[in-house]
Amino acid sequence: MASIALAAPSLVMAAEPVLSVEVRLVWGTDATQSPHADFKKMDPKLAETLRRSFRWSEYYEGKMQKVQAPSQTSQKVTLADDCYVELKNLGKSKIEVKYFSGAKQIGKTVNTLPPQNWLTVGSVDKSNSAKFVMMRLVPEKAAKKETKELKN
Repeated sequence: MASIALAAPSLVMAAEPVLSVEVRLVWGTDATQSPHADFKKMDPKLAETLRRSFRWSEYYEGKMQKVQAPSQTSQKVTLADDCYVELKNLGKSKIEVKYFSGAKQIGKTVNTLPPQNWLTVGSVDKSNSAKFVMMRLVPEKAAKKETKELKN
C-alpha cells in the first residue's frame, strides 16, 4: 500500500518587536516659575514645538522614563504620585494609552508612534494649566544600546 504525505505550508509569524518608548510628564502654564519643585524648565526647542500647538507660554518637565513595551502587553508607567499611564503595544508601532490622575482615568487614545514625533495626551486642571504626558519611540540606535546594557 502506498502512503501519501501531505505537507501544509507552515505559517510562522514573526513576533512583533518590543517598542522602546520614552515617556515624559510635562506641565504647561503661563507661570514664569515651575509650579512644582521637581519640575525643571523644558528644552527650548521642545517647548517651542508645544507653544505652536497649545496656548501656554511656559513648559516644565517632570519625570521621564524609558520603557520596553512587549507586543499585546499593558504596562503601567508611574510619572508622579497622582499621575500614571498604561501603555499597550498593539503592534506595528500602534499604542493604546490610558491616562490617569489619581485613581480616575481621564483619557484614552490609540495612535501610531511615528519615528521622531511625539504623541501628547493630557488635561487642563483647575488652575488653568495642564499636565501632559508626551511619548515617542526611542531612536533605534539608543534602544539597541540600552538593551545591550541591560543584558550585561
